[in-house]
Amino acid sequence: MNSVKIANRPVDVGMGVVFAAALAVTAYAIADTWGGGYWVFGCVTGAVVSVFAMICRYQVWAVGVGLGIAAVTILVAQVSRRG
Repeated sequence: MNSVKIANRPVDVGMGVVFAAALAVTAYAIADTWGGGYWVFGCVTGAVVSVFAMICRYQVWAVGVGLGIAAVTILVAQVSRRG
């Protein structure tokens, strides 16, 4: 067993709990204010970014990919509000 992987397990669990709580609070807030299914898109993209952050947390290029996902999410949300 690799000691780095053993030491990172509590950190991974902690990050997972924080990400899940953030997604739940955000989904509830969006559903409560906007109603309907608006929360689903944000929750799914948030989950993708969260999983990506946990998998690639020590990679510099992961920051750019995460920002790219966030930018695409914002653009899709803006287009869907107009239509």
